[in-house]
Amino acid sequence: MVGIFVSMLFFTSYTLSDGYFRYRCGVIYGKIRISRIQEIIVGKTMHVGLKPATATKGLIIKYDKYNDIYISPDSNESFVEAILKINPI
Repeated sequence: MVGIFVSMLFFTSYTLSDGYFRYRCGVIYGKIRISRIQEIIVGKTMHVGLKPATATKGLIIKYDKYNDIYISPDSNESFVEAILKINPI
């Protein structure tokens, strides 16, 4: 259990490449096509659902019809700008 917690704490990353947003937080990982992102909510915390994050006041990314994910990048503003360059929602 300690190993999982430590891996989540030190191995959390988010990347934008090849039209995908990829996330990894310990053993939780996946990818979302950037063109499927419909809304980004800044500065909120999500209490239930998929949360590959290590901080509060992050981003809630809504994609497809009913899916959402909570992330906490180093800078919310620069991450949103990078997403908007690819997909101007």
